[in-house]
Amino acid sequence: MKHTTKLFAILLSLMMITSSVSVAFAAKPIDVPDQVGDDVVIIENPVDAVNSQLREMAGGQDTKVYLAKNYETFLRAAQKMVEQSRMFLLPDENGGEDVDLNDLYQTGRIMVYPGATLARGFIEAAIDVIYFNGWYFLQYGTEEATKIAYKALQKAYGAANVILDTVFQVQLPKAIETKQLKETNGYLSWGIQNMGMDKVQEKLNKRKNKPEVKVAILDTGISLLEPAFSGRIVNPADFVAFNPFPYDFNGHGTHCASTIVDATPSNVKVMPVKTISGFGFGTIFNNLFGLVYAYLMGADIVNMSLAGLDEFELQPYELLLKTMFDDGMTIVVAAGNEAMNVKKSYPSSSKYVITVGSINKKNRVDKEYSNYGSKIDFVAPGNKVLGVSTDLGIPALSYMTGTSMAAPHVTAACALIKTVYPNYNMKQIYKVLKAHAIDIEAKGKDKYAGWGRIDLTDFAKNI
Repeated sequence: MKHTTKLFAILLSLMMITSSVSVAFAAKPIDVPDQVGDDVVIIENPVDAVNSQLREMAGGQDTKVYLAKNYETFLRAAQKMVEQSRMFLLPDENGGEDVDLNDLYQTGRIMVYPGATLARGFIEAAIDVIYFNGWYFLQYGTEEATKIAYKALQKAYGAANVILDTVFQVQLPKAIETKQLKETNGYLSWGIQNMGMDKVQEKLNKRKNKPEVKVAILDTGISLLEPAFSGRIVNPADFVAFNPFPYDFNGHGTHCASTIVDATPSNVKVMPVKTISGFGFGTIFNNLFGLVYAYLMGADIVNMSLAGLDEFELQPYELLLKTMFDDGMTIVVAAGNEAMNVKKSYPSSSKYVITVGSINKKNRVDKEYSNYGSKIDFVAPGNKVLGVSTDLGIPALSYMTGTSMAAPHVTAACALIKTVYPNYNMKQIYKVLKAHAIDIEAKGKDKYAGWGRIDLTDFAKNI
């Protein structure tokens, strides 16, 4: 504490410099080599007394700079950054009441795209730094240092090129309490028959040597104890608590996975990637890491039943979605449950995803909550969907309502199409979905139902 006043005086003086801030920090920039590797570079000596004080505020540690040459090395470095800093980890099983969503600097992480080499002072003030594809990911050791660095970075490189890793809370749908849990002709979700996926599955179950289709589910994890998931889980990962297995203490991710497993044959595997905590908390970094992991593990389809995250709308995230799209991956996203224009939420507003709204058993759009807009592609069953959830980590049947429940139905439909046509990319799968969509609102594509409700009954007849 004895250095606090002096440190704040130094940092505040740096923050208040507007036009000269980049010059002050750029005296001796760190050169990023053309051939970057996996090695960790330790910066031993500060360039001057000011940077020495900056580094002391960051924890007095040597700065580790990870030079990532591809998504694989980026992911490894990112895991080390989050795990080793221990400044902030999302509460999972307990402690959710302690998270302050208004505390903007609690993660200590900042992303910056300087358009050139980042000034050395910003790097030396951090504990860990990742350089990847022109972006710098900075981990600072205290909230005070993060706040000062964030404001100074904005002035030096422009607010649009500096992103603070904030904590958000996804409004996860709650289970509807009922004593009447009833299956629909052997299926948990009524939506499976509504979409004709039962017919497709019956045909495919007669086929031998079906191709494996991997479906990544970025969510709250999955229940390891549910028998229906036996033999269906591949490449599980936890980017919340970094546990060996992504245990689900909420039930949302398990519910989404149960719909996909219930609607598809055993060749379709689910890849649970935990990016949201049991309390519904997540960060931009957590979800970015999860997407990178799904990409590296060879997921064919990604389900993201999360929306309303307008702070996600940033270049690294959109570039990653584009990379996945260009490589043939299909990404399905829930439209969101705010009854607002989907263009205000992300990633559901991205042009590289299939955005799904919700309908009820009467095949009507749930307009009281389902988001709308020109980016809505299709609608699917999302009202009172029965599935496997969790109760204190133990699997239990429950009904859930929301676009979060609608998205896995379309994801399952994509997996069925991918089973029939293993080489199809997202554009080709989308074309099949569109060809089997039934108008339920205005003719053609409309803002509430998109192209309409998907029904694969006729698709089943031709396989």
